[in-house]
Amino acid sequence: MKIACVLITHFPVKVELRRNVKLRNKHILITTRSTEGTKILDFSEQVRTVSVQMKLQEALYRCINANLIEADETHYYNVFEEIISTLVNRYTIVEKGKLGCAFIEVHEAEERYCGDEGICSTLFNAIPNGFDPKIGLAESKFAAYVAAHSSEPNRATKVTGNSTDFLDKFPIDLLPISNESKDYLKEIGLRLMGQIASLPAGIMQAQFGTEGKMAWELANGIDKHPLIPFKSQDTLIKSIAFSTPLISLGGILSALEILLEKSFSDPGLRGKYIRSISMQANLFDHSTWVKKVVFKNPINNVESAMFATTGYIQKITIPSPFEDLSIHI
Repeated sequence: MKIACVLITHFPVKVELRRNVKLRNKHILITTRSTEGTKILDFSEQVRTVSVQMKLQEALYRCINANLIEADETHYYNVFEEIISTLVNRYTIVEKGKLGCAFIEVHEAEERYCGDEGICSTLFNAIPNGFDPKIGLAESKFAAYVAAHSSEPNRATKVTGNSTDFLDKFPIDLLPISNESKDYLKEIGLRLMGQIASLPAGIMQAQFGTEGKMAWELANGIDKHPLIPFKSQDTLIKSIAFSTPLISLGGILSALEILLEKSFSDPGLRGKYIRSISMQANLFDHSTWVKKVVFKNPINNVESAMFATTGYIQKITIPSPFEDLSIHI
């Protein structure tokens, strides 16, 4: 049995490029707010001097002409789950990793009949255009992840032979350990996995505890982590298209009420409570509008849902006329 890793780097940027093609080949910084201020969530490949979690002020100093985009993390995760759902339709066991990363269990029968090229071809075809995935094939999750990381976009790398020999040359940055541990290891001259693998396991465990033991095992090709199958949630979608693009707040709210009435009368939602809804619209300027409303308490009727969403929509600016509107529950 093999494990395949599908890795889409700079996933948030690629989602934004699909929403607004005018951003292509531009310097893009996607920002997110935290208790420590505004930081960088992601950046386009044209930006060479910025890193994730860098403070916005420093990033702007290094990239003066950057196009700033406030992160729409709900939309990024929704798009990623759509990709995961496509993979689930093709494979029995699919694990959703961090944003843009998935692991797939490839059975021996498929490996025997399709071969590595056939497996990779199926995976590439499952990913929408524009995401440029990288694929890794190995006997374990971590080795497959490193193989995918080392691949070029739209290319695959297969780990053959001893995975320890393959992992030796890669930096410890790929290990799933804390930044503090990585910084300390670098300070004492341990920058490659091969250097970690050559140490006695007891030294790593004594210094870093459970995390040190795991790092040593992974560097030695020992990966005891099984795949955790993704369990998709049912999504109810209701949509309405407008004969002419709609910009008025009253018209949009009327359309929203119609969609909520259709949703709560749907047999799949009848008698159930919801905690949030996502609203999506294709705009007249060819961009996409996506907003999510999370309710303080579970809701099971149109009136309560309208009350919560109306207050939210009244506070935002409608960027361009709506060509349609859909809600995802």
